[in-house]
Amino acid sequence: MAIKEENEITVRVICSDEELKRILKEKEFKFDALINTVPEKVLSHDEMKNINQECLFIEIASSPFGIDFQAAKEYAFDVIKANSLPGKVAPKTAGEIIGRSILPIIEKRGGK
Repeated sequence: MAIKEENEITVRVICSDEELKRILKEKEFKFDALINTVPEKVLSHDEMKNINQECLFIEIASSPFGIDFQAAKEYAFDVIKANSLPGKVAPKTAGEIIGRSILPIIEKRGGK
């Protein structure tokens, strides 16, 4: 749920492209910023038509990226392409988190 008080920034976490598409089809949404972390197209031309023009798109996913940059340009959205940001600004922490995340996978495959 997103709540916006006067002079505050709205933050909404959307965990899947299905959820994003459902939300954007309901009505026009007012986002201050939309940060994508999913490295596959989740925000295309059709989804962008319901987003306010003041919304700032921030792409931090790796290629092939989740934001359709051509569509964003057509709608005149500002886009910051900051792919691989976690590794650039916090490489040790990012590495530790990824390491902890893949340990169960390695163990499941019979590794130690």
